[in-house]
Amino acid sequence: MPGRRCVRLHREAGECRTITVPDESLVAPIMDKKKVNVLLVDDQPAKRLSYQSILECLGENLVSVGSGREALQYLLNNDCAVILLDVVMPDMDGFETATLIRQRPKLELTPIIFLTAYSTSDLDRMKGYELGAVDYVFAPVVPEILRAKVSVFVELYRSRHELAHANEMLRMEISERRIAEQKALQAERMAAVGQMVTGLAHESRNALQQIQSSIEMLSRRIQASPEAMLLGEIQKAHDRMHHLLEDVRGYAAPLNLSCDRFDVSRLWGEAWKRVVKTHPDLVATLHEHTQGLDLNCMVDKYPMEQVFYNIFENCLNGSRRVVKIDLRCSPAELRGESALRIEVCDDNTDLTPEQRGRLFEPFYSTKTTGSGLGMAIAKRIVEAHHGHIAVTKCPSPGNAIEVILPRGAP
Repeated sequence: MPGRRCVRLHREAGECRTITVPDESLVAPIMDKKKVNVLLVDDQPAKRLSYQSILECLGENLVSVGSGREALQYLLNNDCAVILLDVVMPDMDGFETATLIRQRPKLELTPIIFLTAYSTSDLDRMKGYELGAVDYVFAPVVPEILRAKVSVFVELYRSRHELAHANEMLRMEISERRIAEQKALQAERMAAVGQMVTGLAHESRNALQQIQSSIEMLSRRIQASPEAMLLGEIQKAHDRMHHLLEDVRGYAAPLNLSCDRFDVSRLWGEAWKRVVKTHPDLVATLHEHTQGLDLNCMVDKYPMEQVFYNIFENCLNGSRRVVKIDLRCSPAELRGESALRIEVCDDNTDLTPEQRGRLFEPFYSTKTTGSGLGMAIAKRIVEAHHGHIAVTKCPSPGNAIEVILPRGAP
């Protein structure tokens, strides 16, 4: 028999007999298995002690209680491989206890072996089976039979849990594989878009340069004429087209990061200087709350500065002329590693739950101007740094953009 070996025992009278014992090579793995609970329910302490003595060699966790109520109390917070349940007990007999056990969804499949001191009638046996009994053991109990029956249910319980664990691991592996496949497909699509945009950008730049040259020539000729105002509108349209092209190119272009340790407050400081220049009609203030934290992270300077620029731009593109932005920093943890949390909260953008859910989608915008790529680009850059970005609701009116950056290299 696999996993067992035969040992020949000699007696003085010349007799000998052969017994089968477990193969020693298999003992260690069995001992390493986590113990499972076996619940013994009997109102007589002597019987409970007897059952424990019979079953202790199985090496499982034997739990002994003296009534059905105690059993139900134990089962509130514990799981069992099998329940040995005395049929005849005062106050609450085994049948009533089994009925209450089966009413709990998590226990409806737990095997119950009824213990009885006398041979039950076929009617009583049928009642027991209807209540969920899987077997009966009659007194006087034969130790080998009781051990064999309990051992079967213990192994079934263990196998069921191992199968559930294997299924969960398989589900996670399939999920991770799907995510990896989706990322690979997205990368292929982005590469194709990047190639297309590169060619488009080259041709468009040439056209925009020609338009800009023509605008400058016309501007010198008609400075004092009424048409100068129309020329200004043409210049604005040209600039919008140029920014749109740069946004699309920035979103589609591959990200090749060159990271170094930077104080990120310097990066958002530069981004703030740039963005307020593009909104001369606003009164915008940035309040920094860094709490004396170490603000150094491994980042690529220029892409990360672009992240803060796009976030600030999103904050300023609301309806208010006076805008207050609070930037708060706090320690964080990301995938078990030390990280820095940066929260940018403004009182100028009040998004609906749907808008918050779609804020990072490419070409999605709540404004009538712009490419709708700013926050999508920010998300792409942050995730390339193995960071995290999300939009949340501020305690006060407005929204918060939360960025979590790992302190180590991506």
